[in-house]
Amino acid sequence: MNQRVLRVASAALQLARGMKKYSFPVTFENVVFPPDGQMKLPAMPAEPYFDSEKGEFKNKHTKRMIEGRGVEEIHTDLIHRQYGIAAISGGFISSADFKFLQVGEEISRQTLSGNRPTCEGLYYEATDLL
Repeated sequence: MNQRVLRVASAALQLARGMKKYSFPVTFENVVFPPDGQMKLPAMPAEPYFDSEKGEFKNKHTKRMIEGRGVEEIHTDLIHRQYGIAAISGGFISSADFKFLQVGEEISRQTLSGNRPTCEGLYYEATDLL
């Protein structure tokens, strides 16, 4: 009897391990969003371009994995009329992540304008940005 109860309890704990509760931000009063037409992220190359005429070259160094350490615990407020993306966990951003954010920004602009795009429209927009 006790072993059956322990098995059920341990299974419930294992299922709940990955669940995390993040508190929602209270308000966005201090954030000033840019006017229309300025929401677009700049195009980022998949690989950085180094101009040899200017003497630029790729530095050879370690990966510096300490920079991908995760959530900032001290500087958590946006100041100076900024807007940004909050990181929930550590890691590095890649060119595929930038493309994903550009597609997501395009979709959010369409939904905010009141025009609900069809699935075909979303697919066209996503392939157009790639």
